[in-house]
Amino acid sequence: VLPDGSIVDLDAGSAISVEYGAGDRRVALLAGQAFFRVMHDTQRPFSVLAGDVSVVVTGTSFGVGKTPTTVDVAVQSGSVEVLRNGKRLSQG
Repeated sequence: VLPDGSIVDLDAGSAISVEYGAGDRRVALLAGQAFFRVMHDTQRPFSVLAGDVSVVVTGTSFGVGKTPTTVDVAVQSGSVEVLRNGKRLSQG
């Protein structure tokens, strides 16, 4: 359970780092796969950074997987915005 009540499930061998500020919530996926159930907060977007890809949400359930060559995003409910180097790849 993260400081805002969001829940993250990590696969074996996975690692994250967490930084929460007054205006945002950031989690870096350092390795492996994680599934997030994010507490809704329109004032503080929740971002998952995986290499040069970021996934931004305000409240949803989604998974992110990172290998040395790929990043996969799977949305269970809600919507996410996927960016690479700050440029939008997809939203939905």
